[in-house]
Amino acid sequence: MLLLTLLTISSTAAAQAIGAVSSPTREMMMQAPSQTSQSVPSINMTTVRAGYEASIAVNPTNPLNLIVSGGGVGGDSGDHWGVASVSSDGGRSWRFGNASFSYILSRVKSGWGFADPVATFNARGDAYVGTIDNGTMEWLFKSTDGGNSFLLTSPFLKMNDSLLFYNNNRTVHPCNQNRGPFRDYPAVIADPYSTSPYRNNVYVLVRTAAQIDPAICAWGVALERSTDGGETWGSGTWFAQTQISLLSDNRGMAVAPDGSVFLAGIGGSCLFLTQCLSRNCLTTENNVGIVLKSTDGGASFSHPICAVDDPHIGLEAVEVAATSASNIYVVYLGDNETLAPNVFHLYSEVSHDGGSSWSSIARIDDVTSPDSGHVASAGAGPFMWDFSMSPQTGRLDVAWFDNRNQGVSYTVADIYYSYSYDAKAWATNIRTTPDGPYYMCTQSTNFCLGTGNDFMWVASSYTPGNDKAYIVASLGKAPCDYLCSALLTRFVTVTFPAPSLRVSMFYTDSSLDPLPFDGSGNSILNVLFARGIVESTSPHRVLAWANVTNTGSLPLKSLVLDETLPADWSINPPWLRAKVGVRVYYANSTGLLKNPEITQTSSLTVSSGSPEIVHLTITNLTATIIGHALMPGESILVSIRLSYSLVRTSQSPASYPRNYTDIANVAAWGQPYYAGTEASTSTSDSFTAYARVLADPARTGNANVSNVHKYTLV
Repeated sequence: MLLLTLLTISSTAAAQAIGAVSSPTREMMMQAPSQTSQSVPSINMTTVRAGYEASIAVNPTNPLNLIVSGGGVGGDSGDHWGVASVSSDGGRSWRFGNASFSYILSRVKSGWGFADPVATFNARGDAYVGTIDNGTMEWLFKSTDGGNSFLLTSPFLKMNDSLLFYNNNRTVHPCNQNRGPFRDYPAVIADPYSTSPYRNNVYVLVRTAAQIDPAICAWGVALERSTDGGETWGSGTWFAQTQISLLSDNRGMAVAPDGSVFLAGIGGSCLFLTQCLSRNCLTTENNVGIVLKSTDGGASFSHPICAVDDPHIGLEAVEVAATSASNIYVVYLGDNETLAPNVFHLYSEVSHDGGSSWSSIARIDDVTSPDSGHVASAGAGPFMWDFSMSPQTGRLDVAWFDNRNQGVSYTVADIYYSYSYDAKAWATNIRTTPDGPYYMCTQSTNFCLGTGNDFMWVASSYTPGNDKAYIVASLGKAPCDYLCSALLTRFVTVTFPAPSLRVSMFYTDSSLDPLPFDGSGNSILNVLFARGIVESTSPHRVLAWANVTNTGSLPLKSLVLDETLPADWSINPPWLRAKVGVRVYYANSTGLLKNPEITQTSSLTVSSGSPEIVHLTITNLTATIIGHALMPGESILVSIRLSYSLVRTSQSPASYPRNYTDIANVAAWGQPYYAGTEASTSTSDSFTAYARVLADPARTGNANVSNVHKYTLV
């Protein structure tokens, strides 16, 4: 004979806690904890000296060593001739980097000019500034002591040079089309990456004509390269203007850490070309944004990659940066022809497959009401903006002259700045000249005339804990004459705060409903007793959640979390703790159920004993299914399923309530495999367990027995 006794408990009494004043709704639960706003960079502006078309370069071997070219260089004293302004303290002070004037005359002879110079460093820390020409030849200045003193390289362009005619498989030679090599807007870049197989190569892009047949001296652009520090030059390539109507100057050339070389510019529309060079482009009336890629150190270039081909955007200029041959970023200025004519904006796109496909267009300048153009031009020259990429952090930096605060005068502007880590979303525009606007050009009835002030520059500097972007441009506080003697070279430092994390914790049941709160806002649950034995808990299982948020301004690429679980609680099920009991999610939505899971069981370990400790390691977030770093403002969620280890044990209800504490320690790094700048934080949170004795209606809040039935089975 077996006696079976069934006890029916009232539906809600056992689940309610004494003192509970609120039960969060499911809608509250579905909202992931709000993300903390990311840190905002600080801005500082100083003056270098007299201003005129400045560029800036950062020494990769010593980020405190800066060179600013242009802007007041020239005669210094005696036989010294100032090539560039040099700093050894991160821009706090400046001095001239000199060459001997008599030495220059002995090499270049007479009739030479030095205009629009740009600076660069190679991987060894050698500096190059160029270009200087005498109408038939061009040179670079080179320094091996951080810019303190300069000598000349061998001529990188001569009239008898042999240049490979791009896409024509034949050799051409430079020629004078009523003018020699045109030094305006040169691009000079040395490969600064120690990881590159072509490190220390020097590349120069300069406008020049070439003799394409005995009767035609056609205009175009020549790329020259040196593999031995400027001692010799060779294997240059010449691009006809009819092939690609404009290779963008200055930032129209870029080098990636894997040694890939990129050129960017504007190509003719397929609609007007018999043999369209821009493969896979739409047939539009507008020109298209073209990227050319070299994977052999600039010896040869690919067929044009169609990067920008929007029928609603008329292109003005295209600039390029890349982290590899596959990951290419373009920023471009274009006329949004869906609006009124000449409404120019800055846009960006990114390709992660070498240019085969591109992301949707992202807008950078953020004034949309009224949606008028604010990117400014200092006279008859091009619009003033620049783009660069931090090789250490992957941050994209864009700065431009902006006239949103100019009132009725188009001769003044401010410098605005924005940044992105993916070219898909850009930070709110930052005004870097709060005491502006400044004069930027010759004034003529509130409009600019041509002054020659036609480019600015952006660069980055990074050491662990010291992350900066630099902007140099020529602006003045007085009206400018023709050669802008009132302009000064302004040096803007954008300093990003150190990486930071925030971790918070919360608790739900297995249905993702949050635990109720007591009057103090603490999570609570019930421990159910019968005859002095712990029978169960309500809820039966608890999910402990840790929300890790990147609250800094630097993407985080690797992460370690150690979570010490509450005593008397263990991961459920115990035989599959790391495989089933722990889950990791990328918090990209407002609902817990909608977040994509990124759990990799191989990255999880659980220590035995009490309390248990969960150890999570993510060596490279980019290698998870989210495919990118943890960006500023983004979060990951770690969920641990817990059950009460004291079930089926004898306990005293009088020993309750008991507080149970969960502790989380988190560290994250700016580079994969726990390298780069580190951020760390910790937190703890607790919940309270109340004893509830079944079949004891005398105790307030305990479960009531509604029916007792006894059956006898024979």
